[in-house]
Amino acid sequence: MMEPENDESAKHTISKAKPLHTAMAALLAAGALVLLIYTALNIATDETKVANTNDKALDLRPFLSEEDAAPDPKRSDRLVAFRKKMTNAIPLDIPGVTNPRFYDPKEVIIPDYAEVMGVIIKGVPRAYLLAGMYSGESHVVHDTLEGSNLTLTYCDLSDCVRAYDRGSMPSAQVRMGGWDGNEMTLLIDQTRYTFSGTNVPLPNIPFQRTTWGAWLKDNPGTKVFIGDLERLNNNPPSKRIMPVQK
Repeated sequence: MMEPENDESAKHTISKAKPLHTAMAALLAAGALVLLIYTALNIATDETKVANTNDKALDLRPFLSEEDAAPDPKRSDRLVAFRKKMTNAIPLDIPGVTNPRFYDPKEVIIPDYAEVMGVIIKGVPRAYLLAGMYSGESHVVHDTLEGSNLTLTYCDLSDCVRAYDRGSMPSAQVRMGGWDGNEMTLLIDQTRYTFSGTNVPLPNIPFQRTTWGAWLKDNPGTKVFIGDLERLNNNPPSKRIMPVQK
């Protein structure tokens, strides 16, 4: 006689538990939904931040075509022809860039094929966009990296780059000295030197001439100097910065 009562009691207990289980399942489902919405909102916020960063980045791609910003195997032929015309020396006295500004790779969009010269001092990398050193005022860039006073040089006419350690010599004593009929000269303490010559009274430092894409891949923590192209921030030109040399 007792077994039916136990069965009825068990059924009654189970019937009471069903609403509780249903409520718990609903709460869990609601919690999962809230978590899903929260995650989606965070992802959307992150994507918006990335989009805003890209929108604000200075895009140099329209002004640096592969035709004139990438390594050019025919450049040497054009330089030989140019030297035949420019046989006379042109003395100049230009201080160069004495307060260079550097950009984080997220702040500027540079095509992978654009050429840079890169240096690493005490493990800290830094790149200098050659297109940004195209004008005579930017052929010489004075920089200080990890306590070392550097002078980076680029001559677009001879297509040569050099990197020097100035030591304690003030940047005002190392200047772009003009053209000697064959290549650019450096004016160092009032004396002119061909900047690729062995008699330059400054020690060379190791550098790498490569493409921006390759440099950035090997040195993701780098900063980059864009020089002449900085004016694109407030005064976008209507054509490419670097003219194609014929």
